[in-house]
Amino acid sequence: MPIRKPLGYRQLTTIDAATTLSPPAGAQYAIIAADSAKGINLRWRDDGTAPTTAVGMEILAGNEEPYTGDLSAVQVIGVSTGAAANVAYYA
Repeated sequence: MPIRKPLGYRQLTTIDAATTLSPPAGAQYAIIAADSAKGINLRWRDDGTAPTTAVGMEILAGNEEPYTGDLSAVQVIGVSTGAAANVAYYA
């Protein structure tokens, strides 16, 4: 994996509705993690359609998904109430 320059971190809390990432300028890569303390899985999509609690790529609680692509197109949602995501952005 190439060395990446960190550009910031954001925690998305209580994502009970589809939420779009807000990457900082220059971000080309992100790591999206389902907060293990909440114990709730996430779903995400990047195709312009909002994920639902039952449809989308799943990230299990305590796990992370690296993502390279159009970060502003990514939307996440918790599969149940009270989910949180931790997102780290890189150049």
